[in-house]
Amino acid sequence: MAYVGTRALFERAGFTKAADTASIMGGFRRVLMRLDLR
Repeated sequence: MAYVGTRALFERAGFTKAADTASIMGGFRRVLMRLDLR
């Protein structure tokens, strides 16, 4: 599994949290982030 960035990094780029996941990586729960392209 590749490291892709922090939640804050995605939020600064305009992404919003779309859903929680059951996955935990490095002690942190992973979330699904989404960017609305409309």
